[in-house]
Parts: sequence; structure tokens; C-alpha cells
Amino acid sequence: MTQFQNSHLTDAMPADWSNPSIVQASVARRSFEATSKRHGFGFLSIPDLSQAGAWRAVSAESGVEADTALALFWQQGVVSICEQVGPVRYAHLGDPNHPDFFEGRHYFDFVAVGRDGRRIAYMVRPRSLQDAKFESVFEALATTPATGTYCDEMRAVARDDFYPSAPANAAFAINCLAHGDAAADESIKPHLPIGHTITSVRSLVEAADVGGGRGLRSVARFILCGFVQQFEDDELQMSSTLVGVQ
Repeated sequence: MTQFQNSHLTDAMPADWSNPSIVQASVARRSFEATSKRHGFGFLSIPDLSQAGAWRAVSAESGVEADTALALFWQQGVVSICEQVGPVRYAHLGDPNHPDFFEGRHYFDFVAVGRDGRRIAYMVRPRSLQDAKFESVFEALATTPATGTYCDEMRAVARDDFYPSAPANAAFAINCLAHGDAAADESIKPHLPIGHTITSVRSLVEAADVGGGRGLRSVARFILCGFVQQFEDDELQMSSTLVGVQ
């Protein structure tokens, strides 16, 4: 897995990721079945915000996984997503003679890397499947030293752990980043809120004198690149409110 130190490029502009000509291959350490009756398989093209201009293919074997990858990437401070990270070998209860002993190996569904280099591993499971066996595996992984090779923290995540419009917001912003507009970004940037200042997208766009559609797409790029954040977790639109990065 790629390791990052101080991952955020504070001097980079959204235009640095525009018009990607090369998408780096997925770094997944586990391959998926090409066909299956149980799941699908596909790739997302997601920017790597720790490297100017870099894009990477991120694989997902279900719609829930694809939505989760997008929702995780929409989180403030996340600069990169890797998938199927591992393997970590673990043993529950340690003693093979214990009646409840079991062992196995695990690949984390996603590892999200923050701008400070912190790595958070996610296990994607529907709430109904986060049962006693799952909790035992989670505990075994959390206490296995090898887990620290791949992450600094572990979390279980289900579809209802992120707000409904997060995947769509991320997909929209990623598309806007790929199809950049440097002139609009230069006009919008001086009007972005700083600190605890709150403003609406509409007010910002009007102050910058940039057309509504161009302005909204520019705001989406700046949110994705960590310059500003949404004040409320809702669908990104002209009436949305923004606040400076805390």
C-alpha cells in the first residue's frame, strides 16, 4: 500500500487535476471474480489529492462499496482512497485449544488517507451483518500488531453511516475536477469563506460574478480539494451553505 506523509498539497489548485490523461492502476491486493451471481464489479476513477495531477482506479464489488468509497472521499480532510488493503492474518482468542478459537486473514475494504497522513481502515458491512462473529473478527484485527502496517485506526461502516447525498456530491465534484475551469476557479477563490465565516454558494458565486453553473462546479472542486467545506450535510446546490476549513 502507498504510504503518505503530510499528504495535503496546500499550494495546489483544482486545475492541477483537470483533464487527466492517465489513470493509475488500482492498488488492490485482492482480485475479484470477473463474474459472480452474488456481486458486481467495477472501477471508479478518483483523484489522489496527495499528488498534483494524479488519478487512480478504485475497484468496488457492489453498489454499496462504490457509494461508500465516494462518501469516504467526500469527507473533509481525505486526500486518497485505497481498496482491498492487506492481508492481515489474525487469530481470535489466541489459544488454538480454546473452543471458540478461529483464525483467518482479512483485506480491508478501504483505507482513507488524511491530509496529515493518518490512515483509517474501513470494513463495509450492512448493519444486519455486524453480528457477534463480525465483532469477534473486528476485535481480533484491532489487537493484531500487523494491522498497524496498513492503518492507524479501524472502523466498521454501513450505508446509513453517511448522509444520503454524500456519494452523489462526491461523484459530481470528481467530474467537475476532471473537467476543470481555471478561470472560474481564479474568480471564486478570493471569495471562499475563511475560518468560521458562513456563506451560501449563491452569494459567493454572485460576488465572484461567475455564472451559476460554472460557479457551482468551481465550488465543488474547492470542497473536494479541501479549501472549504459544506456547513450542512445536504445535496450541494446554489442554496447550500459553506464554511471555512476548521
